[in-house]
Amino acid sequence: MKKKSIFNLFFIILLLFTGLKINDKYNPEKISRPKPAFRIIFSNDTTNILSCESPYHKRGEPFSQSVLNASVDETINTGIDVHMLQPGMGWVPWWKSSVYPYKEHAKWYRQRFQTDVSEFGKYMLKGGDIVADFINRCREKNMNGFISLRMNDRHYKHVVDFTSEEYKRYHIVPIRSFAVSKFYLDHPDFRIGNVYDLPPRKDMSPKEYSEKYMSKIQSNNILNWVIPEVREQKLDYIREICENYNINGFELDFVRHKWLFDESRTTSAHRKRIMTDYIKTVRKILDETSLTDKYRWLCVRVPFRLSDHDRMGLDIKMWHEAGVDMFNLSCDYVMEQQNDLYRIHQTVPDAILYIESSQTVLRYQPRDKSRLMSRSSPDLFIMTKFEQFYTLAHLAYQRGAQGVSVFNFVYYRNYGERRGGTVAEPPFEIFNIIRDPLLTAKQPQHYYLSYSDYNSKRFKQKIVYGFNETFAMDMAPPTEGWKNDGRLRIQMEPSFGRYPCYVFFNGKSLKSTNDISEPYPTEYQEGLGNKESLRAWVVPEEIVTDGINKIRINFPDGCDGEMVFLDIGIQ
Repeated sequence: MKKKSIFNLFFIILLLFTGLKINDKYNPEKISRPKPAFRIIFSNDTTNILSCESPYHKRGEPFSQSVLNASVDETINTGIDVHMLQPGMGWVPWWKSSVYPYKEHAKWYRQRFQTDVSEFGKYMLKGGDIVADFINRCREKNMNGFISLRMNDRHYKHVVDFTSEEYKRYHIVPIRSFAVSKFYLDHPDFRIGNVYDLPPRKDMSPKEYSEKYMSKIQSNNILNWVIPEVREQKLDYIREICENYNINGFELDFVRHKWLFDESRTTSAHRKRIMTDYIKTVRKILDETSLTDKYRWLCVRVPFRLSDHDRMGLDIKMWHEAGVDMFNLSCDYVMEQQNDLYRIHQTVPDAILYIESSQTVLRYQPRDKSRLMSRSSPDLFIMTKFEQFYTLAHLAYQRGAQGVSVFNFVYYRNYGERRGGTVAEPPFEIFNIIRDPLLTAKQPQHYYLSYSDYNSKRFKQKIVYGFNETFAMDMAPPTEGWKNDGRLRIQMEPSFGRYPCYVFFNGKSLKSTNDISEPYPTEYQEGLGNKESLRAWVVPEEIVTDGINKIRINFPDGCDGEMVFLDIGIQ
């Protein structure tokens, strides 16, 4: 027998005894797909480790394995089941990559932008491997470690095309080294290009134009997924992570950001076919590359609004059948209690759903700029209170969710150039409550709507003479039902003035009250209203129903301000 034949026979025997997979034998229908039992999913964007001041990191200190370890350690024994790391923004590998080695990226970036790479990049250049460090720490601490990869992140894309001279001339900070790749800049023809129609620049400088239309430019500048090379580039990243790291699961983040196609040049069926095939390919990669006999979970972070799905090629039922184990229904940034979770659950009752929470329930711009908490941001934030987390979780459980995910959670901490407001450690203690549906159902409730919320297009409209609008609020009773009257408040920006306002709840006129205080004690003071901007009404507990409640707001004489927030505290 020839030596080659002997070697082949030996290799086949080795496969049989070790349980290794032969890729051409892959059959997805024969793979057992156990349902995940996870309740709480925690997302770590990695960049927070340096941008936030924390017990383990002071401003200006470099990135290191010890601070990454500490970001994992603080989630241990808190009720969190899965820790997901987002290694950067999905453009540049923060792992040992043969597809796009970091040394090649750093050399190109320094030449193109005439500036140095980030602290994360310097760590990689010294031989570091952020993904390996994270997975190893999760295994040491018995935490389920997932990698979450952003599919089309748009951060900083409004300044991506400036030349080195223009960066200097207009005093623009060059695009971050983790927000752009050579592949991206080599293919300007791969960009979506016309998600938004942009006006001509006219007399504005490039800097003024990029700042004024930042969001629209960013969305136009991300990549078009109808192009096979765009999809394949992400698949290459996914494949090498799955092949080289002993992960428990993988999340495809389609919310950073949710523009994938030029709708005017694609059909709904075409988009769905592309994306469902993509999901099938990722599912196959996960199954074929498992380094152990344990099943690897596939999670997708997707919008919780059904109205966003079609333009992304997203069909929950098709994706579920294609191999998605977990649907992380995302609010994107601002936490919202009102969403399409129930409708999604009714459509695909077997799908495992999670509803996303975050550190803020409202981000808005005050007219009085002296109230701003940051030199670099025009926004105020109302930070999420304990009771608002409890209410979100309870409502989600009642409407078909298996658990709760959390995004941007650590940004309670001091970050950026903040000059006021409450800076606090993240309330990790909430997770041991909201992971338990029975315990969550016993907590005090704090519902809210805002112009960042599900009703946003109608909530934010100008309050003209004869304003008379109705808003929906889904509510679910606690374990033994509501026992006390609630209190509804409306917050105006900048104030109510002397304009009358009348509120009706499920057809019943509410009686006003002088008590405009916060429903529950809180240390988070940023963005809250005052005696000029707040009014309150009593909500009799007997008129509150399980399901959709209708809140009608009437300004017979209009109002100079605008509504930014509405909340109801009830037990």
